[in-house]
Amino acid sequence: MIIEFFVKNFTSFKEVQTLSFVASNYDKSHPENYIDPQLPGMKGMKLLKGVVIYGANAAGKSNMLRALHWFKRFVKESFHAGVKSRKMYFYMPFLLGEESLACPTEFEIRFVCEGIRYHYHVAVNDVRILTEELSSYPKGRKQLYYSRVWKEQEYEWDIKIPALVPIKPMINDNVLALSAGFALNCEPLKPIYAWFAERMLYINVDEPAVPVRACKLMLRMNNEARQEVWNLFKKADLGIVAGEFREVEPRTMTNENESYPEGEQRSSANNRTVVPEIEKRGFEIGLFHKGEEEKMAYQMLWENESKGTQKMFSLAPHVLDMLHSGKIWLSDEIETSLHPLMVEALLKKIFSEENTKGAQLICTTHSAELLNADILRRDQIYLVEKDDKGRSSLIPLSDYSPRKGESLGSGYLAGRYGAIPFIEL
Repeated sequence: MIIEFFVKNFTSFKEVQTLSFVASNYDKSHPENYIDPQLPGMKGMKLLKGVVIYGANAAGKSNMLRALHWFKRFVKESFHAGVKSRKMYFYMPFLLGEESLACPTEFEIRFVCEGIRYHYHVAVNDVRILTEELSSYPKGRKQLYYSRVWKEQEYEWDIKIPALVPIKPMINDNVLALSAGFALNCEPLKPIYAWFAERMLYINVDEPAVPVRACKLMLRMNNEARQEVWNLFKKADLGIVAGEFREVEPRTMTNENESYPEGEQRSSANNRTVVPEIEKRGFEIGLFHKGEEEKMAYQMLWENESKGTQKMFSLAPHVLDMLHSGKIWLSDEIETSLHPLMVEALLKKIFSEENTKGAQLICTTHSAELLNADILRRDQIYLVEKDDKGRSSLIPLSDYSPRKGESLGSGYLAGRYGAIPFIEL
């Protein structure tokens, strides 16, 4: 689970911004929306199962998701990128000022991995990594794994895990030691690397490949978990009574005389002009709908399903997987193509007591309907504003001290908390 994330001088965030998952002790609402990780030295600290970020178009709210995803990619890819080139690909400063171009981009994350709290900090410029430090707190006190700081012509290292010493000479200036440690088989760093590489997922359901990833995920599920996905569909009031998917030979072109086995009636099967991405990748999805005949179910071509149905199929396996394995889901504009009540149901499922593994959601949205005390605690709401110099700021709703019982949705649309567009017609 993420405890706190800090970012500075990244895209539209010039100054340091803080995204915190620490639940406020003053807010007694929705105890199901947080979890107690029971960390040594952090007695009473509870972590939120999700936060929602609001802001006008182009205000920079998506850049917070991008920062987390970029940090994950930095950890996951920097070793292999650094082997191929000495360039620094992961420096993305604020571009609308000369001062920031001479300053490093900085990331810091405090997180829980296998029941232990870790702190990881990185600063990077356009040439090299300037600082990198990894520490753990297994008994509540800091235990340094390693640190390195660039001092004029070389790094000053402080290494406390012996397994890192022999591979230190193989770590280039543009490569994170955490990334190199995993690639070069440094055992103490493997679970921390895996937390970044496997636990944090950015899912853009508008990408054609996302339904394919959903199919691949379902292939790895057992029958019980797979049935849970279909049950989620039935409960979503989409008119779907059953579903199936299967691997097929990848298709690259349409066939006007294309036929299907008896019992697999397709609508408009002979009028296809484009093969959907999912069939190009070797999968077929069959969703069966209620129709006029009470005892019959009708299957439609994937491309004839609504955007909302396609999005639900893309999301459902990932949502259930994150709940079962404690993953972190980054979602940009979660409400796209989904009814507000559908989004509300998804949030409630993620925040429910069913989530015992510490799964977390970080999403952006424009939907004022979600600013609802029946769904969210106030410490789960963040706002992003951009000033006239192009600088974004991440602001917790609590900074505006909304009154108890105040309609947050109405207050937001009225501009009481900022983070809305000012439109001149």
